[in-house]
Amino acid sequence: MGIGTRRLGIAARRLGIASSSDELSYRTHDRDEEVDPSGARDAIAAYASGCASTYMPRPGPRISLVMENGSYAYVRDGRTYAGGMFGGDIVEAVRGDPKAEEFARAYKNGVTVGLVLAYLGAAAAFAGLAVAASDEVQHTGGGAPPPTGVIILGSGLLVELVGAVIGLNAVPHLYDAINTYNDDVEPASSAAAAPVAR
Repeated sequence: MGIGTRRLGIAARRLGIASSSDELSYRTHDRDEEVDPSGARDAIAAYASGCASTYMPRPGPRISLVMENGSYAYVRDGRTYAGGMFGGDIVEAVRGDPKAEEFARAYKNGVTVGLVLAYLGAAAAFAGLAVAASDEVQHTGGGAPPPTGVIILGSGLLVELVGAVIGLNAVPHLYDAINTYNDDVEPASSAAAAPVAR
């Protein structure tokens, strides 16, 4: 842990998270190292900083997508709308644009159904594995053990796969919701006046 803490401290100082060895301090006693609590706190901050956007978009009517605490967040008019595993506040972020709201609801519904199916499928697969192992242990007669566990395992994996496909197919609706909202917010005259790159 000492070598890793030292390397993390060096990396944190290079990234500008910690400016001196006092902020990520450790004491060396022969070969053993004790990590100071403030150093541990800074080490956690160094790890956590990889899961957040450091740039906050300029306040305005357009929606920007940022990372906050390891998940999406939506910023509009200087206000941050939480993201999250089930879509978060995307519907509230695009509120006022019916087509964007429709895309946002499709995203939330698809992600929710996909995750629920994936979790249920994974649970069924583990249960099928347990049943198959139990059947194998209890089977004493000749021939193969009953296929019940294998059937449950296969069904669980199939449900998990269907959930993953549904969840992944929902993701483009998030971008459709944001892009539709942003296109409808911009006045047509400013889009027409913008220079065309050649």
